[in-house]
Amino acid sequence: MSRHYHKRSTQLTINDILTIPEDKPDIEFLLRVTATPVINKGAGAEKTINFSGHILICIEYVAGIPDDTQPIHFVSFELPFEEMLRHRHMRPEMNAQLKGLVEIPEFQRISPRNIKILINFKVYSLRLARANKPLPPHLCKPYTNLCNQ
Repeated sequence: MSRHYHKRSTQLTINDILTIPEDKPDIEFLLRVTATPVINKGAGAEKTINFSGHILICIEYVAGIPDDTQPIHFVSFELPFEEMLRHRHMRPEMNAQLKGLVEIPEFQRISPRNIKILINFKVYSLRLARANKPLPPHLCKPYTNLCNQ
């Protein structure tokens, strides 16, 4: 995981190889991959917002099995992240509403059991408020890639 700081946003990169669980058949080819950042918690500190969550990866694929069985299969993965976002107005007694947005995803089948992923996403600070004022939940938009392999 790498990071790059910007004003009121931070960019994160997840680069990993996912392995299909043993109870699932091999991958013939990928149909659709969805990546959704999920921000679970954030805590204020002096001029920073510490946050954590995971990227939810949902994969739909055609299995490399005989035609008389179910050819379409689904599998999901959760890849955790924990980072901080610099914000000059943030204080320990404040809450932040954050937004996660996938910018550049790459998914590649590298073997019948493995998928290489590279996901760049940003987390933005939308709003700050005193801790006693509730904020709306964090906003995270899914990114869907229809594969044409």
